[in-house]
Amino acid sequence: MAASEITNSRETVELFDIVYRLGVQLANVTPFGTLVAGTILARTGAFLVPYDPAGAGDITVPVGVLGADVVNPAAGGQFIDIRHIVGGGVRRELLDVFGVGAATDIDVDALRSVGIIPVAVKQLRKT
Repeated sequence: MAASEITNSRETVELFDIVYRLGVQLANVTPFGTLVAGTILARTGAFLVPYDPAGAGDITVPVGVLGADVVNPAAGGQFIDIRHIVGGGVRRELLDVFGVGAATDIDVDALRSVGIIPVAVKQLRKT
């Protein structure tokens, strides 16, 4: 019997018990270009936008995380349908605050308050 091998991909945000929300639109995709998996999202009205802790109003309150890259469609446009993470464990190292970089402890705590659990994951390797 062959030994089992566990592969832990550093490219996926999802870790465990992931809950997705479907049928929501990301607003103003054109100015953002590509949003990477792990981008923290906020809600403004009926649409999602990148979370901005330095902004004002609703965009300072995270509501989800992108589970996959979102690329602006070639035809352009203001909105794109997405599926985003609204609950479960995510890889903390891949969380991204658009235009700022890595998520801070304050961003992580805000995600925990909405049911998203950022987990620091140490990569194991053979020596």
